[in-house]
Amino acid sequence: MDPVDSRSGVETISGNKWFTGYFFSNLASGIISPLIPLYVLLYLHMSVFYVGVASAVISAASVPFLIFWGNLSDKFGRRKIFIVFGFLGGGTSLFGIVMATNIWTFVGILALFQVAVMASVPVSTMIIIENSSKESWPTVMSRFNMVAAAGNVTGLAAGALSIIWISAHTAFLIDLYLVAAVIYIIAGVLVQIMIPEPARNLPRHRLSGIYSIRLTEKLRYFPSTMIHIISPGTRKERSLPVGVWSFLISASVLMFAFQIFFVPFPAYMIDIQKSSDFIIYMMYLGNAIFGAFTYGLSGAAVNEFGPRKILIASVLVRAVIFGITSIIAFEYILGNTTVLALIIMYSVLGGIWSLISISQLSILSNGVNAKVKGKALGYYNSLTGVGQIVAAVAAGYLSITVGYGATFGFSVISVIAAAAFVMWSISLITGKRKVPGNVATA
Repeated sequence: MDPVDSRSGVETISGNKWFTGYFFSNLASGIISPLIPLYVLLYLHMSVFYVGVASAVISAASVPFLIFWGNLSDKFGRRKIFIVFGFLGGGTSLFGIVMATNIWTFVGILALFQVAVMASVPVSTMIIIENSSKESWPTVMSRFNMVAAAGNVTGLAAGALSIIWISAHTAFLIDLYLVAAVIYIIAGVLVQIMIPEPARNLPRHRLSGIYSIRLTEKLRYFPSTMIHIISPGTRKERSLPVGVWSFLISASVLMFAFQIFFVPFPAYMIDIQKSSDFIIYMMYLGNAIFGAFTYGLSGAAVNEFGPRKILIASVLVRAVIFGITSIIAFEYILGNTTVLALIIMYSVLGGIWSLISISQLSILSNGVNAKVKGKALGYYNSLTGVGQIVAAVAAGYLSITVGYGATFGFSVISVIAAAAFVMWSISLITGKRKVPGNVATA
């Protein structure tokens, strides 16, 4: 039996056994995360435009239900049931993939999956916090994030290895979805057995000093954990300052610029570089490993050099990598060496995300007072999601009209313009004073 904190009477989380369910859910997520471009291009024989459409619709299905499930869990003061429903419902819905013989059925099934699995997102962090003493929150959250990242990496590795062991064919993509469905159901059963309903219920607005970090940039197109969401009650709170709104919008624009590159890139690797399923999985795996590896280092770097410097440097490095990829695509440079270089650059982009994410959250957290911090973080999550959705459609359209090289080139211009917008917004928040790090990578 796990120990009970003598000061709060709340069970503390000791060891990773409490996180086994989350490990399995992220394992399943890792297996299916590269499958949208593979399924659309190789199984359905559709163009990259429909990769963008599928990504946009599936992500759009998440936004309202992310808010809905979070508010519903707060209203009824229940947590575990939403996680169990999310995992079981998500897994059950994936079995419908056997009927996905056209693009709209495929999109509809994955949208239904997103609606169900989003029930687990805004409450997963809350249930862990409510089952822990306040003093242990940073340690528990850090451990939870690393276990979730390990699950994602393991899932990607399992997908890559399964392609080696089993002769690859397009129908095998369906098998991967079905395997993920079973694993999600296992995760739901484990959560039901292993995690207690919290002994206390904490309102989200009291948790403004803690936030979850997305260790990987494209995990089900939305975070696997989220504390702060937009709730109806926030209208009664004090309005956010103009500078904060500017920063939130600039973060959305920056996410838009990033996704102009990320959405069509796997399609480019398949269409132009003729990459196999295995190569695509290795590409995603490298991205995830670098993201997890730099997670701990990112907090220290932001505290040492300040979030503003780290943010602009990271964004500019991304712009350089996007630009190199654009040149490769324009010049039609092919070959195994080119593919290897592209995989390495894509992996490095995953590590850079940790720096960008922690920098942005640090600036936002330090730029508002405690009364509206939760509200600001909720809008940050929502608006960056909107940036992803709009970019998915735009990237798909650009790729089929002007080509991959021009699309990647447009992403470079967009990133530079967005970076200028971000820096201007930071100046509105901070004026001439230095932005402190104060990063809690929890």
